[in-house]
Order: sequence, then structure tokens, then C-alpha cells
Amino acid sequence: MSKRSFRKKKTSDDSETKARWWMILLIALPTILLFLYGFLSWSIPDTIRLISGQNTTLTYATFCNLEVEETRSIQVTSSEVSPNDQILLTTEMEEDYSQTEAVVSLFGVIPLKRVSVEIWPQMDLVPMGKAIGVDMRTDGVLVLGLGEVTDAEGNRVTPARNQLFSGDRIYSLNGENVRAKEDVIGKIASSGGKSVELGILRNGNRMQVTVDPVLGSDGTYKIGLWIRDRAQGIGTLTYVDPETRQFGAIGHGMTDVDLEELLPLGEGTICQALINHVEKGNEGEPGEIVASLTSQILGSVEQNTDCGIFGTYAGALDSASLPVAFRDQVTDGEVKILCTLSGVEPKWYDARIQRVSSIASQNIGFTVEITDPELLELTGGIIQGMSGSPIMQNGCLIGAVTHVLVQDPGKGYGIYIEDMLSQHLSDKAA
Repeated sequence: MSKRSFRKKKTSDDSETKARWWMILLIALPTILLFLYGFLSWSIPDTIRLISGQNTTLTYATFCNLEVEETRSIQVTSSEVSPNDQILLTTEMEEDYSQTEAVVSLFGVIPLKRVSVEIWPQMDLVPMGKAIGVDMRTDGVLVLGLGEVTDAEGNRVTPARNQLFSGDRIYSLNGENVRAKEDVIGKIASSGGKSVELGILRNGNRMQVTVDPVLGSDGTYKIGLWIRDRAQGIGTLTYVDPETRQFGAIGHGMTDVDLEELLPLGEGTICQALINHVEKGNEGEPGEIVASLTSQILGSVEQNTDCGIFGTYAGALDSASLPVAFRDQVTDGEVKILCTLSGVEPKWYDARIQRVSSIASQNIGFTVEITDPELLELTGGIIQGMSGSPIMQNGCLIGAVTHVLVQDPGKGYGIYIEDMLSQHLSDKAA
């Protein structure tokens, strides 16, 4: 009996299936490559900051190399492409701030991103950890919203409708400057019902608007506004530069609770806070340092930014200074935080950095977990008022506490010290 071999015949269905798979592959591959390119580009920070005279290792540049524009200040000691690439940068000792640019390339061939490279002079800062009160006056009188006025006939009207909006800042009334909400209320009350012209700032543009006051049921002329000219709060002083007396505090900006935006700073002061007691935090209920502001002025506030408040310190400096370490020198591991929870003397407590992000921005650079038994017993972890508490690792000042995780008060966020310093050092260099 003869053997026969059988071969399966190709059908049109098989050809169509293969064609579909090839089409899917041709579409998916560029999409995947584009995603990876975008992810790698995103994972590299826009700015690399180095401290003069120190070596810095960039550990987030896998399969990349770094080409620095011509400068005598930076040497790329190691930038070979490998799966576990670590780019080592060495800087010469310099006394002044300087800046250049660099190109990060994938496999040394495909440009990923052009980044700014900043070289900062070595600096030592005094970690403070002091509980402070903050008193800020806004730049202009801030409009929070519109309200109704009940006139003499009992009608409810809104005189400022379509003329003023939340977030507007009032600078003048009938050509006269106003600084406080009492100025606005008083000038409108004495208007005699005549139209008032308000000079305002809206979305960065100055303009004039006219509103007709209404005689309220209480016999006072009003235009129906909710306004604010001042804010106060409790926080922690992070550091003071012993040479310039410049300070940084809180680690995040002072914001308006109604508008949820940074308060425009007119002028402000920091003072010694008198701690009354501490409310311990629980899951879903953050704790709080309950304190009052005293008349002991410690300094003036000159900047209110997303990374903290900054100004000139006028108080005493009793502690030793620490060298500064930037984000590429920060690692997962043990740290200490400095804060004041009773009296006026700050104390160091144990904590641990849970996750360090090399691509972090602003005031959520890393997460911190409190491990100190005494602090956990007293506060439950991080509580309101501890914002700005300086963080030390390996004898260096690396950042500050900024926020508490409401659902887990034992943990919170921290900001890198370089992000706080950049607010005034870069301005000074410019």
C-alpha cells in the first residue's frame, strides 16, 4: 500500500489573517515606540541642578547619554549607553551661579530632550524647625464673590453683577488707592448712591469698571461684594541662609481657601507662634498644631510661591548650619525631620523616605513616613502646621515636609530643598 503525503492548501482566509496581523503590527509598533519616546522624554527633568565641586549621578537616564554644551564647569565623566546607565557629572569649584544646556539622547543617537543645567555655589543653611505665624496682606483687595443686597423696598439685587468677578483685585476707588477692605466698604458707604469707578486687575490686565451702589435696608450704600485683604496661618520655618539672612518656610504657598489659588502678596511678616496644644491626627481627619500669633516679629515676607514663602529673617540663629544636597543625591532611606510641637525649641524626629521621584515637580517631590514612636504617639504622624519642617539625610539638608496624606496621617509629601532655593537664588542670578 503506497504512502501518500498530504499538504494543507492555503486558503484566502489564511492570507487575509496574516495580512491583518501584519497591518496590526505596522500600526502598533510605531505607536509603542512613540509612547516609549514620550515616556523617556517625560521621565527626564527639564532642569538638572548641580552643586559646584560635587559629583552627581543621574540614575534615570537608562539607555541614554548626555552631551553638555561647551563649558569648562562640567565634565561628563561617564555617559556610556547601557541598560543600567548612570551618568556621572563632575563640576569644578565655582563661587557664582552659572547655567548651560545639554541634550539627552536615546542610544546616543536619537535626541530626547534639551535640558537646562544649573551649577549652584556650595551653600550651608541653618535648619530651623521653628513654629511660626504668618500674617499676609494681599496686593489689592481680593474679590471672593458677589452677594445680594436687600434694598429699602425689600428687593434683593446684585449691583456688581457682570462688572466684578471672583479673583478680581481692587486697587483704587474713584481714583484713590485702596489697600484694605475697610477702605472699599467705607468709600462705597459714603458715595451717596453715586456711581463708583473701581480700578481692578483681572487676568493680569488693569481696567476700570463702574458700579451703582444700592441703599441697603440698614441705610448703608453697598455694591454686594465678598472681599478679603488679609490671611493668617501657622507653619514651620524651614531654613535661614546665615550669610544673606534669607529664609524659606512652609514648603508650599499661602492660598485663598475660597478661590483655591495663591494669595497675591502685598506685604507680610512672620512671627513667633505660641503653641497652645496639638490635636492628634487620625485616618481621614488630619491633626493640627493649635497656636496663636505673637507680637514677636521674626522677619518680613517678600515672596509667596508654590514652593513656599520667602523673605528676610530678623531673629536669632542658634543652630549650626548644614550643607545642602540636591535631588540626585537623595536616596530612599532614613531621614530626620525638625519641628516644634511644644514650647519654642525644635526637636529632631526619625522618619523614612518611602519613594524618591527624580521627575518630581514643585512641592510633592517625595513621600515621607514618620517612624519615630514619640512623634507618632503625640501627633499620629504629620499634622497641619508641620509644613516646612526641614528634612535631613546623611548630614545634609535635603527638603521639607509639605502635606499630610489625609487617609494615612503617618505619611506625607516633601519638597526638595533645591526647588525652594530656586525661588530666590535664580531671581538673584538674573
